[in-house]
Amino acid sequence: MLSQSLRDTGDSAPIILYLHGLGVAGWSWDPVIAALPEYGALVPDLPGHGASSETPWRSLADTAARVAEVVESLPADRPLHIAGHSLGAYVGLILLTLQRERFATAVLSGFHISSTGHPILLKLAYVANGLVFRAPPLLRRFASVFGDEAVQRRFVDGAAVIKSRTIRRAGIQVVDFEPPAGLDALALPIMAISGGAEPEAIRSAPERLSQRLPDVYPRVLQNRDHMWPIKEPGSYADALRANITGRAETWPFVENAA
Repeated sequence: MLSQSLRDTGDSAPIILYLHGLGVAGWSWDPVIAALPEYGALVPDLPGHGASSETPWRSLADTAARVAEVVESLPADRPLHIAGHSLGAYVGLILLTLQRERFATAVLSGFHISSTGHPILLKLAYVANGLVFRAPPLLRRFASVFGDEAVQRRFVDGAAVIKSRTIRRAGIQVVDFEPPAGLDALALPIMAISGGAEPEAIRSAPERLSQRLPDVYPRVLQNRDHMWPIKEPGSYADALRANITGRAETWPFVENAA
């Protein structure tokens, strides 16, 4: 089973399942979790990342199945919600189709459900990133996008255990991602968020998802890049709280709805 941490409030409070992005680990959610003390937090490290670094990354579907095993260890009567960013959003979409009766809401950011455009170039970029990911100059450059120095240090430390093949395999699979079978059967409140500075396929995903499913709240945050959930954990926490409490339509940080 995947390495995981569970913060339980000790009562019947809902639990949020946090699914992290490629190249980081469960630690990337710590500021969001701290901003939501009223909820429990289940935080797995996905295969090839963090404390699960020795668990080989195989596929998005395999990862979703592994996370499903983690979910099954929880009491069945506890309300459960998903927070997924980037790689975690793709895993989250698959997981919802595997256990659609188990989750009450989801907030997903930084994903696509249509063609990415230039897939060969994107795959080559992931191959190259896998080869040089841990090279000190590039690692410092990657870390600099996070701004906060403590987060930069955690990123650099965490990168030391991520193998090149994890970046390569997972990245290529993300480029090739297609919505899973069963997606159109979902009927739960999903807040789908993208940054206005993200590639078109990701920027348009919230609206595309809302055209396929009921109860999807599409959000585009202007001038935000792919890493905005880590840079602005308070905003992400507010989005989660709003969606869980049925106030997604009034999420105050919305600047433009797609």
